[in-house]
Amino acid sequence: MLVVNLEIILLLIIMPLIEVERLNKDYFTDGVPANILRDVNLKVEENEFVAIMGPSGSGKSTLLHILGFLERPSSGIYRFDGKQIDEYSDDELAQIRNRKIGFVFQAFNLLARQSVFENVAIPLIYAGVNSSERKKIIEETVKMVGLEHRLHYETSKLSGGEKQRVAMARALVNNPRMILADEPTGNLDSQSGGVVMDTLKQLNKKGHAIVLITHESYTASYASRIIHLLDGKVEREELVAQPVEEEKTFIK
Repeated sequence: MLVVNLEIILLLIIMPLIEVERLNKDYFTDGVPANILRDVNLKVEENEFVAIMGPSGSGKSTLLHILGFLERPSSGIYRFDGKQIDEYSDDELAQIRNRKIGFVFQAFNLLARQSVFENVAIPLIYAGVNSSERKKIIEETVKMVGLEHRLHYETSKLSGGEKQRVAMARALVNNPRMILADEPTGNLDSQSGGVVMDTLKQLNKKGHAIVLITHESYTASYASRIIHLLDGKVEREELVAQPVEEEKTFIK
């Protein structure tokens, strides 16, 4: 007879996707430390949409890089899916970045002379997905962001808003549990920014956790919770009473 530990089951059910405790990040210049993040504590639940706000230099992007395993903290605890970062091997971290986390950056980070199809294919190639299955997944994902008519265009020929949607398709193609978006509307006009935020909102409704970095209050209001950073510390958190739903007018 199988005996199930109820406490373990309950712990797994209520466990946040990511959890940070007393996290610090220091950089050194000529031996002099600069404290970028100081005693940061935060949680992000499965399927949650969280915005991290703060002025330039507050540590927003550094925190996002740590959450995405692109950098390691100087001290403190970071748990992803219930396991501390130090308990993962480098190969396991690489697999998590490829399969469980999608990245969307302000600068798009696309291969300019490659097509939309070829850019979106990159995470699937790293994941070892065969060519016939890749084609099906890419076509479905690009259609999801409304760019099926641009599938074989070089990304250098696309508008800024279209480039960002290609970046979003690339982030989504392995069906990650969490999307980390660093100022995704920062280089876009209001119309393109609105399309990008509406897409992120729809992805969250489909079950993807979203962590959004922004300095724009209106952009942050798409989230259900906002974490305010100041001088590397969590200044305060707020619940958004009425998160923005799909809107025709996006305010920057």
